[in-house]
Amino acid sequence: MFVTKRLVDVFSDFLTSYGLDVSYHQTWIGVEKVKGMLFGDHTLSYKQLHWYMDAANNTNPGSHIVLYCDDETNRFHRLFVLQGCIEGFNYCRPILFIDGTFIKGKYK
Repeated sequence: MFVTKRLVDVFSDFLTSYGLDVSYHQTWIGVEKVKGMLFGDHTLSYKQLHWYMDAANNTNPGSHIVLYCDDETNRFHRLFVLQGCIEGFNYCRPILFIDGTFIKGKYK
């Protein structure tokens, strides 16, 4: 499991391990580049949402995928993915609990 270090810890590691006094801004840029290399680019991921919707709809007949974007800025707002399991809801009680998550990345 990958554990992220706080920016202050990276800053102090450079100072104690290598004797380098780098600025906070340089440390932040370096950490962001490493995160991009490890986890991928957020901008590219959001641009691929339309491709994902088309691929999921073509391979899973009966799927319902809805993408909400702000019309003026074309910014991502939310994505709902309800695939073929919708038919299974016919045998469930009419209560649905949905939990949310908070995205803490660059685009929030």
